[in-house]
Amino acid sequence: MAKIIKTGKKNPGEFWVNKKLTCQKCGCKFQLEETDKVKHVPDFRDGDYYEVNCPQCKNSVIFYPGGGGPS
Repeated sequence: MAKIIKTGKKNPGEFWVNKKLTCQKCGCKFQLEETDKVKHVPDFRDGDYYEVNCPQCKNSVIFYPGGGGPS
């Protein structure tokens, strides 16, 4: 294991922490936390997006890094 000579900055967390989403299936509004399982989905055509399950109905909810839709 490498020896740390000088500690760097701590990771500020993922960009999606505290992001608010709405499930299109059941209408549940929820806020993401650091412990939520968020899946990165690479898409070369429309741009990468992220996927998380709705905490109420377990439907797949997708969102894009910039907040918009596919380009």
